[in-house]
Amino acid sequence: MSTSSVSIRSIQHSLISRLADCIEATWQQYLDLQPYALPDDLGYVEGRLEGERLTIQNHCYSTREFRKIHLELAKIGSGLDILHCVMFPRPEYDLPMFGTDLVGGRNKKISAEINRQSPH
Repeated sequence: MSTSSVSIRSIQHSLISRLADCIEATWQQYLDLQPYALPDDLGYVEGRLEGERLTIQNHCYSTREFRKIHLELAKIGSGLDILHCVMFPRPEYDLPMFGTDLVGGRNKKISAEINRQSPH
């Protein structure tokens, strides 16, 4: 698997790339983002999955309120696009853990799952 700094948003389903832009813009507007260290080989990954080309791009940050916020974009072959987002709050804040996954399929339809878990 190789690494690169190329963004995959331009080749993903337009709804997924627009949502990724919106998520990051909201984080930048409301949170003081600090880099969250990832191993060098996990920021951008290319490989193969079941014979299809696989590309994964990870963006991770930390803030005063969240120990880790993670946005992952993935493309599998020519027809499967994924957005995965998780926000892990720090224990001293009474915030829920938030997670969402959007999957765009070959038929151009989007499936979504949103999960919010209370810290208590």
